[in-house]
Amino acid sequence: MKTRSRMLWLMVAAAMVLFVSCQQLTEETPTEPTPVESVAAITIPIILPASNATPTPLPTATAPPVPGTSPPPTPVPTPPPPPSGGSCSLGPGDPNHSCSRTSHTFLADVDTAINRVVDSKPHLFDKNAKVCNTCYRIKDHDAYVAAVETEMRRMGYCVHYDGEELGVKNTNTFNDQYDISTSSGFIRRGDGSYRTTCRPAWF
Repeated sequence: MKTRSRMLWLMVAAAMVLFVSCQQLTEETPTEPTPVESVAAITIPIILPASNATPTPLPTATAPPVPGTSPPPTPVPTPPPPPSGGSCSLGPGDPNHSCSRTSHTFLADVDTAINRVVDSKPHLFDKNAKVCNTCYRIKDHDAYVAAVETEMRRMGYCVHYDGEELGVKNTNTFNDQYDISTSSGFIRRGDGSYRTTCRPAWF
């Protein structure tokens, strides 16, 4: 009886050992721990001032006025010199005038003034181009008219150029009108330059 109980006990013990061994074999083999992914580095830009930036200039301080002194006077501009040859002393003419072609009075002196301008200011003319013996092409019309006006004033006349004709007078009773250049830009002379006589003088 004792032998049978002992054998039964050994069988139970063997069964328990076998059960424990099977449990150990079915356990999962441990795996390597998954490494923690590294966190991506975040780049933060740093803005630095440009090396070639121009510094803003500081306002210049103005010195306060010294007590008891006054600021320097403002210079007065120098007026332009009067026209060469003087100005007319006869005064203005009469707006109630009448003009008609009758006969010229100052033609000889007008031609004399033109001759003087041709001789003294040859650069104003092209002497290789002409429509009469001394009717040269005018290079600078404004300078030409101004020079003739100056010469007429030197002879004692009052003159006024209206953009087309030259008015000449030495009294306010009347004035003559002369066209001293052609439409094509040449000197106009002689009786053809005389246009009208205005009574009383208009300028």
